[in-house]
Amino acid sequence: MQAEESIRAEVEKEGRVKKKSNEIPEIKDDEFLILTKKEKNAVILERVSNLEKRELVYLFERCTGCYLCEVACPTLAIEAVAIGSIARGIAKEPKLYIDIKKCTFCAICVEACPFNAYDFRVNGKSEKGSEEHVRFERKHEIKDNANLEKEEKIKLLRSIAEKCPRNALIIDEKEVKLLLKEEDCIYCKGCSGSFNGIEVSFERFIEGSVSIDNELCQGCGACAVVCPTKAIYYPKPEKEGIRVEKTKVNELICNYCGACERVCPTNAIDVRRSNIKYTFEKKKPWTKMWIEAFERLKK
Repeated sequence: MQAEESIRAEVEKEGRVKKKSNEIPEIKDDEFLILTKKEKNAVILERVSNLEKRELVYLFERCTGCYLCEVACPTLAIEAVAIGSIARGIAKEPKLYIDIKKCTFCAICVEACPFNAYDFRVNGKSEKGSEEHVRFERKHEIKDNANLEKEEKIKLLRSIAEKCPRNALIIDEKEVKLLLKEEDCIYCKGCSGSFNGIEVSFERFIEGSVSIDNELCQGCGACAVVCPTKAIYYPKPEKEGIRVEKTKVNELICNYCGACERVCPTNAIDVRRSNIKYTFEKKKPWTKMWIEAFERLKK
């Protein structure tokens, strides 16, 4: 905070900043004012010019440490930190560091995050999901043809909602129907299926596979701690003396983010992303760069 105040003081001293009613300072045409601030649940990077104010908002409590944003970033402005310690609650810090000197405020990281851990604002208005942005192709369908009594149907809806690893399905008990919390859904296959007249279908926007070398695996539990969908589990023998694999993955609810691979101390986990589905409405001069960024997510 002292550094930010010092920058502001220096700029104002030189007469370059004068507040307008819209709170965008007057800056010379060839200048930017850049600042970083930390709030309770977010780190906010600001870039202010004489035309606009851009804000990159990193909601670190939503971040899983998968670093897909790091892979997509065209300027290498995003760096990993100690996600293992953070996930275990040993340290309460953001899971990544964004270098404001490298960041160009392009907003690619915003759309490349499947967990909605970013927002991007221009003059205070969110541009996340803009038709000018390349973004994940999110498709789902919930068909409700169930012919059940209210209480029986609510019970059925609860059983479906419980299949979601991110609690993205909620029940409107007044209308007796399933609702989707889009910001929490990762478009896995956990809840897809046919349930007594209710058809639920989600299309993955990240397709891939996970393999675990159980000879290298030490069963330390780090991968299970960081897994945002609790897809990683440790099989238990049905009876004493039966051998089981150390670690397994439920790929129905895995979205191949790679957080487990990043934290594994023995390199026992290999996450492959074979296909990334993305879309956009308006082609712009920057669209090619964005497509290249999303293609980099394949692994």
